[in-house]
Amino acid sequence: MKPQIIKIDDSTYQLVENIGALVTNSHLIIGAEKALMIDAGMGLTDLREAARTLTDKQADLVCTHGHYDHMGSACRFDSVYMSHQDLAVAQEHFSQSFLSRMSEMLQAEFGEQFTAAAREATLGLKMPQVISPLPLDQSFHLGGRRIDMIMTPGHTPGSICLLDADRGYLFSNDTVCSRGVLLNLPYSCDVATFASSLRKLNVYRDKMQTLFPGHHNHQIDPGYIDKYQACAQGIAEGSLTVVSGESFGEPSYMAVYADIAIAYR
Repeated sequence: MKPQIIKIDDSTYQLVENIGALVTNSHLIIGAEKALMIDAGMGLTDLREAARTLTDKQADLVCTHGHYDHMGSACRFDSVYMSHQDLAVAQEHFSQSFLSRMSEMLQAEFGEQFTAAAREATLGLKMPQVISPLPLDQSFHLGGRRIDMIMTPGHTPGSICLLDADRGYLFSNDTVCSRGVLLNLPYSCDVATFASSLRKLNVYRDKMQTLFPGHHNHQIDPGYIDKYQACAQGIAEGSLTVVSGESFGEPSYMAVYADIAIAYR
């Protein structure tokens, strides 16, 4: 099985894995000297090998957070970076008990679309032996191309977004997607912390033309940041209708604004 590869420009690619409607996006950024993979998918395909078909340059990996569906192929990369605030998150996600529970959930939701091969791949995921902390200067220098990190705790305490200011690309991972954000998961931060991260993103708003999220749509408009801000504000003010229930197997409250939602504890 190979990922779907979408060419964004001559040195930027989106690599897509999916189980039915569950779509996970990773991104390969190529500079003059090095390459950078942003996230490593669900582990259904070998994203390191896919990167080799697109560039002969060394490709390091940065994981935007510690969830398994963004670290699936991480152990195949020689150099892996992630915020060490998410080490505990990653350790839980790569535990056999978590992967077994996730496989059961995916089987229940997607049936035959969660194939035997996908189940085997999920149950066999391994956490990288070495995960380096994020660079102290909060940037990756690829040779004529710099990718800056923006710390955006919310979905997890160590979540980051990555900005290619010269091209107007924000790789927004699970912080800003087209449907919703989950703040109800173990280790997730509260709504106030998430709102602070959104304000931080807006500091760089004039440098963004396109957002590349971790799930669902392949590209979205920066206006989605405004929708999440409005939703977070509505939660804080009590002006939105909130329903209780379950999101991704965890209890949650759910607030909807326009076409997005925030699930929170």
